[in-house]
Formats: sequence, C-alpha cells, structure tokens
Amino acid sequence: MDVVIVGGSAAGLFAGLLLARAGHQVLVLERDCLQPAPDVESAAAAAFRPSAPQIVQPHIVMARCRQLLIEHLPDVYAGLLAAGVAEAPLRTQMPNSLSDTAIRPGDERLISMMTRRSTVDWVLHRAAAAEPRVTVQFGVKVTGLRTAPGQSGGRPPHVAGCRGLRMQISPL
Repeated sequence: MDVVIVGGSAAGLFAGLLLARAGHQVLVLERDCLQPAPDVESAAAAAFRPSAPQIVQPHIVMARCRQLLIEHLPDVYAGLLAAGVAEAPLRTQMPNSLSDTAIRPGDERLISMMTRRSTVDWVLHRAAAAEPRVTVQFGVKVTGLRTAPGQSGGRPPHVAGCRGLRMQISPL
C-alpha cells in the first residue's frame, strides 16, 4: 500500500518509519524546507522555525515510547543514545521524601529519555533518509484531501489522496 503522511516532524517520521518497515511505500510531505544538518549541534542551532516553536524546548520521550523504539525502531533508539540523549530511570524521578524507592521488577521499562526536541527530529530525519521505502518532500503545503466514495453498505467516503502546493521557501 502507498501511504502519504502530512507533516514531517516527529510523529510523521515515526509513523513513516513504522509503515515503511511493515512493507509500505511512504511519502512524507512537510511544509517547511528543512535542510539536513550535518550534526546534532548544528541541528539545534538552526532548529527554530515559526511553524514549530516547540522545537527549541526540552523534550521528554516517555517510557512507553522508549519501549516502542527499542522493540520496533532499535536503530532510532541507538541513534538517540549516540546523539547524547540521556535516559532517566524511574528512581531518578522519585522525590527523596518517599520512604520506599527500591527498584522493582519491570522498572527497566519505566525509563524516560530527556533531550532537545531538535535532537529527536534530527535522528528521525537521518533514519528516514536512510530508509529506502520513505521519501520526504520538503516545501509542500497540503491544501486539501481527495476522497473516494465509500464501499457498498452505505459506508462514508474515504481519503484517497491529497492536494498539495509546492512552495518555494528558503530555509530559515
């Protein structure tokens, strides 16, 4: 199945990588013209853009998302660690006022990751660029969706494509 994803930030790239690795051809359309940075520090320095002001804020990858990365995108998980993302075991998140902070079985699944949002996006963009079934097109603003009639039985129409406008935007 061919899949189009509107938005090439973290959620769009996560979805695109998962779908590609499940055997689908994926096209990710991103409105902004994001130039690939050569390293994580350059990515952070050039991260701000008006359409995604949260990109320069600290970011936490919650424990469940970390676990999904380990299970389904281990190269992305390894890339995050290699880029300097810090893991925060549950024990480090407990206040000292708790009387029982003993490690319990299963706590190893309750580890969050702390980083800059730009680092997450940088690692995901590198993984998407290396994935043969993912194509990311920058500078494309999606202006609408195309629908097709629903199947028999009175089902509603379904999305069959999208309309986009190739924009000429210089990098920020």
